[in-house]
Amino acid sequence: MADSPRYRTFVETLEYTGQFEAIAQTYSDEVLETLLLGVFWGMATNAEQYDKVTWNIQRARSTSPNPADPHFEILFEIKDDSTIGLLWIQEIDGIDQIDERDV
Repeated sequence: MADSPRYRTFVETLEYTGQFEAIAQTYSDEVLETLLLGVFWGMATNAEQYDKVTWNIQRARSTSPNPADPHFEILFEIKDDSTIGLLWIQEIDGIDQIDERDV
């Protein structure tokens, strides 16, 4: 029998909450949900797939086929097998999405 997927719970830091609230004043709930749903799903189900920024902090970036859409970067930590700590969120330029390995 296959293992069922693990879904981690998100815990926001005060910094993350403040940054997200500022972003939410710029973009509608619909836009944010559309752009961040996939990132949050990935972090909740397979957080280890994301690049490490430091030994305990990882980075996730939103993607969109529409270049006019905003892009976001989220820094997070895997606290334990059931918890993700959301540390930081910021809007980034689409050009920041280019991975140096692709150049």
